[in-house]
Amino acid sequence: MMTRASRIACTAGLVLLIPSRAVTGSLVGWVGWEEPTGNPPRYLVVADEQEHHSGRFSASLSCTLCSSAPFGTLIQTIRADDYRGKHVRLAAYVKSADVQRWAGLWMRVDSHARRAMAFDNMNTRAIKATTGWTRYEIVLDVPDDGAQIAFGVLLVGDGRVWADTFTVTPVDTSVESTDVGLAPEYAEVAVGTEVPRGPRNLSFEE
Repeated sequence: MMTRASRIACTAGLVLLIPSRAVTGSLVGWVGWEEPTGNPPRYLVVADEQEHHSGRFSASLSCTLCSSAPFGTLIQTIRADDYRGKHVRLAAYVKSADVQRWAGLWMRVDSHARRAMAFDNMNTRAIKATTGWTRYEIVLDVPDDGAQIAFGVLLVGDGRVWADTFTVTPVDTSVESTDVGLAPEYAEVAVGTEVPRGPRNLSFEE
């Protein structure tokens, strides 16, 4: 049975998104969430110009009151139209600082019937403690009836992570899937009606 944190909750609360002080770095195209919702938010997301893998900016996710909020995440959701019937690889560079529990990339494929069809959040190969910029990836199958693909980075508990240079690309079917599945009670998801066709602002430079 997967824990609440390991499923990337389908129902969650909004995280505070803080605009970068610089003119160009931003989180346009992304949404921050935490579970359960808090006021003030416990997880904070910023466009960070001090730490970055490429370009001038990365996205930073950190926790301020982690004892009362199991996890926070940065999310982008796109339509599955261009990826149906294919293997899709999510890749990004992640750096961590003092992560007490764990962090990771995550990706989920949803159907029109509001069911999660494929999922991985690196729970079995999690990012912990303090690490330098490292490339991580997830590979999932997108069935012919896939409706949308959600992806991002999550942090469980104290610490901070930075993510940069995301890519979402089809790969050969010989590339092994990393799908870990979802427990049945966590399989229902919200499928949006105005989801963008493709990803945006994957390096946080807009």
